[in-house]
Parts: sequence; structure tokens; C-alpha cells
Amino acid sequence: MPPLRDDDIELFNEARKQTGITRIIAHASYLLNLGSPDKSVREKSRITLIKELDRCAALGIESLVMHPGSATGSDPAESLVRVGEESAQALEQAEGETKLLFETMAGQGTSLGSSIEELATILKSTSNHSKTGICIDTCHLFAAGYDLSTNSTYELFMKNLDEQIGIEKVGAFHINDSAKPHGSRIDRHADIGKGAMKIESFSLILNDTRFAEAPKILETPKGDDGDPLAADARNLETLKALYRKNQ
Repeated sequence: MPPLRDDDIELFNEARKQTGITRIIAHASYLLNLGSPDKSVREKSRITLIKELDRCAALGIESLVMHPGSATGSDPAESLVRVGEESAQALEQAEGETKLLFETMAGQGTSLGSSIEELATILKSTSNHSKTGICIDTCHLFAAGYDLSTNSTYELFMKNLDEQIGIEKVGAFHINDSAKPHGSRIDRHADIGKGAMKIESFSLILNDTRFAEAPKILETPKGDDGDPLAADARNLETLKALYRKNQ
């Protein structure tokens, strides 16, 4: 990837001022696989991750979300430890204070990070580095078999999360409905309220004061009318209505 030039950084900062956006989160390349049993793949992934973290630091981006990777035929337990150890090395070598957030995954194929236990193992393998955390993707959680639609199931999930990882480690949310059924382990996003998830799941997250300051990012479909901003606006209005309803 080409290095950032000074004028690139200047243009980025100027655009940020114009939008009024103060907190920015980036997403790492989907090609990274720090859990691979292939040493050369891990090394290339770690080097690329360091570069991405350095770019985030140069642009003042607070967090970088990353898919934990895949076991690709190896022992998943060993792969989880490799992800943590390689990530810790990357964070030590990278510049700046950008945090690395491991995203909750749907569990397709040999992908890692579809359970709280797996994410806890990754974080433990980083020695709970101060610059690590998780990004909760609602569609992925639902597809992985978690149900957040009632007060009891929501609090049970959060209790498990707090005990294994720590609520304070939740650095961001991806807010998406799921086009596939509960426990399908298939990652297909849908508009809020138009998928298989119950709308109560989103209401509980939005009105949980523990996450009042956690950025929540839409990753919903952009529609077929050629106006992605209109699709985002519709989903955002749905979420705003859920938030206001409970105030």
C-alpha cells in the first residue's frame, strides 16, 4: 500500500472538519489472517496490519476493526492463540494509539471469533493489551446463535461478555439485521426491521447506557434505487425511533 503523503493527511483532516465528525473507525483488509498455520501468510498479515495501524495513527483514526481470521484446516484453538500473539506484536511495533477491535463473526467455514469464548481467548493471548477490544456485529451474533431479543437473553449475553472479556472492551458496534435465520452461521445483512432479527434486539442495545458512548455503525444494504444515502437514512430513522421510544 502506498505511504500517505502530507497533502493526503491534510485533505483528510479538512474533510473531517467540514463534516463535523469527531470519531472515526476504519476496517482492516479482509485478506488478513493472523491465525493461519502458514508462517508466511501470518508474517504478511502482521506487516500489513502494522501499516494499517500506522495509517490510522497518521489520520487520527481511533480504532481499527479486524476480522479475527480463519483456522484454514489447523486446530482452531491454536489459531486463536496465534491471532492474539501476532496482534500483540503488531500493536507493539505500530505507531500511535489506535486500538485494534476484533469483530464478532457469524461462524462460516473455519472463521474464528464467532463466540465470546473464542474472542476471550484471542484477547487473553494478547496479554489483554491496552489497545485491544471487540466490535459487536449484531447480524453476526444472531447468525452465530446468540439471541438478544428479550431482556433475559440480552442480560445473559452481557453477563457472559462481562465475565469473559469485560464490558469496557466493547469499542464499537456494527448495527445490522440478518437476512438469514438464527444460528445459520451465514453472514447476510438486512435492513433494520426487515430481516430475521426481532426489533427489540436493537432497542435493547441502543438504550443500554453502558454503551452510550460506543460508536454504532450501519452496515445495512444500500438499496436498488441507486441512492445509498437514502437507504442509510431510512435505517437510521428506524433506529432513532427505537431510541426515542424508550426515553
